[in-house]
Amino acid sequence: MKMLSRLRKHNNGSAIAWAVLSMLILTILVAGALAIGLAYARHSINDINEKQAYLTARSALNAIISKMDGYTAEGPIGAVEANYDNPLVLKYVGNTLTVDGFNFPESMGTASAIIERLDSDRIKILVTAQKSSQTENIAAIFKRSVQIIESTVEYTSASAVFKDGFFATTAMFSDKGKMYITITGDLYITEMPKPPSPGQKYYFVGGDLYTDGSQTWGVHFYDDENHKIYPQDIPEDMDLNLYEVSWDGNYLPITGAAGCDLTESFNSADHNDFPFPWFRLQGGTYSKDIFVADDSTYYIKLSNDSTLDFDLQKTGGENKANVFVFIDDGSTLNLKAVDPDINLYALGAAGSSINIADGVTMTGALTGANITFEGDFYINHSQPSCEIPVSYTPPEGSGEGEDPSTEPEEPKEIHTWSFEYYDND
Repeated sequence: MKMLSRLRKHNNGSAIAWAVLSMLILTILVAGALAIGLAYARHSINDINEKQAYLTARSALNAIISKMDGYTAEGPIGAVEANYDNPLVLKYVGNTLTVDGFNFPESMGTASAIIERLDSDRIKILVTAQKSSQTENIAAIFKRSVQIIESTVEYTSASAVFKDGFFATTAMFSDKGKMYITITGDLYITEMPKPPSPGQKYYFVGGDLYTDGSQTWGVHFYDDENHKIYPQDIPEDMDLNLYEVSWDGNYLPITGAAGCDLTESFNSADHNDFPFPWFRLQGGTYSKDIFVADDSTYYIKLSNDSTLDFDLQKTGGENKANVFVFIDDGSTLNLKAVDPDINLYALGAAGSSINIADGVTMTGALTGANITFEGDFYINHSQPSCEIPVSYTPPEGSGEGEDPSTEPEEPKEIHTWSFEYYDND
C-alpha cells in the first residue's frame, strides 16, 4: 500500500511538470509566430516605402527631364551659353542647382534634386526621395549636341576695295573758269592732266594731299584754315589697284519712266530669287531719279558700257540710307545730286568714269579711275567699314513655296540638350 501511494504522488508531480513544459513550449511558439509575423509586416512596410521612394524619385526626375529634354538655344559661334534662358540647363561647367518643392502628396514622401554641369557636353540630375525611413536615389544624364550653321552669305570688306580717302587715278577739270573743291579727308591723285584753264582751280583738303609727283598745273591746294599745302608722294606700300565688285546672283533692273524706287522694287520682289537689294543697269543710259527709303542699304552695278545720270533722293524718314555704286570698265556715273540724308559710296574700276556736276554736295566716299570735276564740289568724306554681300547660297530645304526672307542666315551655333540615359549608380 505504501508503495502504491508513492507511485501516485510521483505521477502527479510528473503531470504538473509536463503541463508547465507544454505551456512554455506553446508560449514560445506563439511568441515566435508573432515575431515572425511582425518582422514580415515590418519588411512588407519597408518594401512598400522603398518602392514608393523609388517611384517618387522617378516622378521627380521625369518632371525635370520634361522641362529640359529638347531644349534648344542658338547664338554666335562660341557664345551660345550666354543665351540659355532655361534655368535648369546650366550655362557653365561646374555650376550646380538644387531643386526642391515638388509638392507631392504626403503619401508619396518628399524629393529633392541636384543638377550639375559635368562638362561642356553633359549635365547630371541626381534626385533623392524619402518615404518614411526609406531613401532612394536615381540619376539621369543629359547630353548636348552642337550644330554649326556656316554663313550662307559671302562678303567682301568695303575697306578692302575703297581707298582710305578720296582717290582718283586721273583727276580732270572742265573749262569752267574758277571752281572750289572741298574734301574733308585725305586726297590721292596719281595723275592730273593739264586743265583747260590752269590756275583757276582750288582744292580745300581737310586731310593730307598725295600725288605721284607730277605737275599740278596751277591747281591750288589749301587746308581748311586757308593755308597753302603742298603734295606729298603717295606711299610706296599703298595699293593703287582699282577693284570690281559684283554680285554672284540675280540683279533687279533699274527701270521706270518716272524714276526707279529701289525700296519699292526690292520689297515687291521674290526674295528667294533676290535675297539682297542688288540692282543693275546693263547697257544704255538711264536719266531718271533714283529713290530709296531711309535706314536701308542698296547696291547698284553699272556694266556693259551703261551710263547712269544719277540724281539720288530719299523718300522720307529721319534715318540715313546707304547706297553703293560699282562702275565697271567702260561705264559712266554722271553724279547730278545726292540727298543730304544719303551716304553715297562710288567705286569705279579701271576704265570707268565718274563725272561730278557743278554744285554737288555729298557725304560718303569716291574711289575711281577717271574723275572729272565740272564745277564746285563738296564731299564730307566717310570711309565705309561695312561688309558688302557678293554671293548667297540658300539654306538647305529652301525653295519655291516658302516665305521669302530678307535676312539670309548668318554663321551661328545651335545647342540642343537631350535626355541620354538613367544612371542608378
